[in-house]
Amino acid sequence: MPTTTDTFTLEVTISGLCVFLPKGSKMHVLMAGGGSGHGNGHAMERHYPRVFYDAAYDNPDPGVLPTGAAYSAISLEDRVLDLATPQAPGGTVNGLPIYLLDLSPFTPPLPDPQVATIPNLCARVTLPPGTGECPDPQGAWELRLGGMTQVLERVGWHVVWTTAGMDGTSLSWRLDSLTDLPGHPLRPLYPKAGYVRLLVSNVPLAESKPGPLHRGIPPLEGTPMPHFHAFRDLFGLPPSSAWPDMVFVGPRVKVNSTAYSCVPSGGH
Repeated sequence: MPTTTDTFTLEVTISGLCVFLPKGSKMHVLMAGGGSGHGNGHAMERHYPRVFYDAAYDNPDPGVLPTGAAYSAISLEDRVLDLATPQAPGGTVNGLPIYLLDLSPFTPPLPDPQVATIPNLCARVTLPPGTGECPDPQGAWELRLGGMTQVLERVGWHVVWTTAGMDGTSLSWRLDSLTDLPGHPLRPLYPKAGYVRLLVSNVPLAESKPGPLHRGIPPLEGTPMPHFHAFRDLFGLPPSSAWPDMVFVGPRVKVNSTAYSCVPSGGH
């Protein structure tokens, strides 16, 4: 007789300085390290790759629901968090989410990070097949390089990746190493109302916080994105190489928030 398999949906929200790299059945998210990141007088602040989740997911009791009152945090520094495990459904990853900044016109192709070394990489998260979207994209922007200008009407400042049909009654996950550090399993997470929701960020310390993301605002009009030059290091390009400025050209949204200094992007 057929058996019934318990499943849940994994939802991963990702923000900060990172590159989405689709490779076959996986979407790799490469977190950029400090590097030089210099451009337009801006020195690169250290970014902190972390994963946050509501502490309710630690409790196997299905009646304990997320409240936002308590969170757990795990550092991803020099680590690999691979969520494309046998629990995940099969399939292939089809391209990048709409409104995700595409760096491919300015960069060489990146190799598969599972078999090659990526320069200036501080962490990697690997996602299973799913649906990616950039909620609430902001714009407009210009990519300026020499006398050339590319207009971007809207650009996403975070990505929500959703994978339905994760097999099991809990998320079994572990941290492995980018270098020579030992890996180790993490405590399982128990779905609530059919979901496990994670927040992964790679941002400066003052911005590294749990909980739902609040709508950020772009830099001042005509001001280059401060940390955009750090992507050059991730692709192994020398500091002297030509690299565009990412400039916000409005209209500015008036909200009670702090201007963000980096955005996720897509590679090839």
